[in-house]
Amino acid sequence: MTGVYILHYTFFNLLVGWFPVNSLTAKLLVILMTFLLSVMSSMLLLKSNLTKKLITF
Repeated sequence: MTGVYILHYTFFNLLVGWFPVNSLTAKLLVILMTFLLSVMSSMLLLKSNLTKKLITF
């Protein structure tokens, strides 16, 4: 799904901007949160017929 990759970059940039990434724990947490947020939001977007076309092109 192309939309998931777009969401990864979006959420990663937002999280890095919001949280200071100074330690390995913080880096791993940002990576985990990026994955979870992008997968959860893409699952929600796939439920709508209109947004399904945008995320699966």
